[in-house]
Amino acid sequence: MKKIILLFVIFWGVFNLYGQEIKYKMIKDKYHITDYSPKMEDQKYSPVAAGILSYLLPGGGHYYLNEGERGILFTTTYLIGAGILVKGVVNYIFGQGYGEETIYLGLFMAGGSMLWSIIDAVKIAKIKNLAYQDLEKNNTSILLQPVLINVKNDKMLGVSIAINF
Repeated sequence: MKKIILLFVIFWGVFNLYGQEIKYKMIKDKYHITDYSPKMEDQKYSPVAAGILSYLLPGGGHYYLNEGERGILFTTTYLIGAGILVKGVVNYIFGQGYGEETIYLGLFMAGGSMLWSIIDAVKIAKIKNLAYQDLEKNNTSILLQPVLINVKNDKMLGVSIAINF
């Protein structure tokens, strides 16, 4: 159990070291999934990759999306459900009580957390892509470059200014 907890802490730490300024909980009310178009240019996150990672390991897509807290929640819920499922199978095989009910509970918990993790990761990837698209559209930048100009054999040094907004 200590190894599993340590693994979660490492996952959370590694994926949050490369933190971004945009977190889902800050933008979830501003954007809606129906505004998303798969043909968007410069997508920061792939919804397909997030879904596949969440299928392979519930919460995996959330780690990819830098939503480590949500990822840990989904992974933990899945592992608890899988543990209940295994306990139910063992109880059923050895004829101990509550085997069948425990199997159903484990299946519901593990399967539900896996399905919810996939749907949630894809949704978050799309919402974050919308936010990054807006960020790039509304980004203002100023570029200063030195310029060397030759005018009638006189060399002039100047500065070129480019403003994008």
